[in-house]
Amino acid sequence: MLLSQAQAEPAPLVIPAPDRYEPTGNPVYGAGTTGVLERRESATAAALGDYQWTTYGGSATFAGSASDTVTATASDIVSAAFTDRVTLKDMKAGTSTALTLPAGQLFKGSFGDAVLTATRDEGGAINGLHILRKTADGLSDTPVTGLNGWVERYDTVLGGDTRSVAIWYAAPDGTHGVGLLDLESASVRPILPGATGGAGARVVFSGTRLAW
Repeated sequence: MLLSQAQAEPAPLVIPAPDRYEPTGNPVYGAGTTGVLERRESATAAALGDYQWTTYGGSATFAGSASDTVTATASDIVSAAFTDRVTLKDMKAGTSTALTLPAGQLFKGSFGDAVLTATRDEGGAINGLHILRKTADGLSDTPVTGLNGWVERYDTVLGGDTRSVAIWYAAPDGTHGVGLLDLESASVRPILPGATGGAGARVVFSGTRLAW
């Protein structure tokens, strides 16, 4: 049987192309007891913004400029370093402390209230580590002991918490591995002799163990 009337053509459906096909980036750079240090990518600019501290309740606070070296290691204290100036921000207490690195020292990371720095020899190799802390009288500068001629292998710092830092080492005789720096005693000892890895290698800490 023929239809008496032709069916109406459906209206065309137009789906606009999205601005992007991937979700915006949101890398996390560290975490403490009250929140995480992160950056968010703009959906339009496709670039990461400044660092922010986001509490586990969801509120966000500016933590550091994109032009700074910003870190937070197992602590609510965020460090923002630019040239020879380091600012330690206690995101839980809402306070901050600024310090200036001694001449010739390079910022390598912060771990709670401790700032780890390094010195270089004339050839540019790491030849010493220092632990800096702000005190009522100014700045304490404690040289790290136990290196015994070790020099930097790849990047110095592999990971840490408020008690210890894992570092690469390469001895003058060519042996290498991972050492553990105790931030309280400012001494370092080998823990993974012979370990190898590239510049992106990391060591992760728990309360009693570390993972390589």
